[in-house]
Amino acid sequence: SGSIITTSGSIGLNNGNTALTVDDSTNSIHTRLSNGTLRNGTTDIGKTDSRFKDLYLSGGVHLGGTGAANKLEDYEEGEFAYSLPCSTSGGFYVRTGYTKGFYTKVGRLVTIHLRFESQGRSSPVGGITIAGLPFVVDSATPTGGNASFQYPFTLRGMSGTSHDVNFYAIPTPNTSNVNMYGQGSTSSHSATQLNASNVATNFEGGMSFTYKTSA
Repeated sequence: SGSIITTSGSIGLNNGNTALTVDDSTNSIHTRLSNGTLRNGTTDIGKTDSRFKDLYLSGGVHLGGTGAANKLEDYEEGEFAYSLPCSTSGGFYVRTGYTKGFYTKVGRLVTIHLRFESQGRSSPVGGITIAGLPFVVDSATPTGGNASFQYPFTLRGMSGTSHDVNFYAIPTPNTSNVNMYGQGSTSSHSATQLNASNVATNFEGGMSFTYKTSA
């Protein structure tokens, strides 16, 4: 009822409704249904030892179940450019050669790695911000508010001692920004946002954290 056709390194099977081609030259298998539909809405594409080269799933894939929480719709990795503005006005220039960070996005979780460094300033006034996260920070925050998301980072180049113990990066909901906070050695040990007067013209540091995006 079917037919086998061999041509120069390939084998083809065609029974009138389904065409299967095995191409030995490219180690690939191509399946085509002439009517464009799949019986019962599913198809078994292989055994546990099946291998695929560049598999694209535009609708996402469910891992461990069929619920929305089990659906992986996005994986992405790349670089992002950042800037160092201040909350009131002005900001700091980013040093040449230190203008980009790296990110990996899995679903709605984004992990960033950033080595930042300033080189000069432009009349900075107010709190220091790292702007340019690759994805907008989610609006949802746990009990305790936005301050619940505190990620330690390293910093060198303080011009004072009011914030000289611990430093925290706190992403701002509904923006692509991270505010820089310092916790000083005073009796209150309160963390407040670093501002232009707290750092030298040239400061540097590094941070790595995972945050939830809105998309």
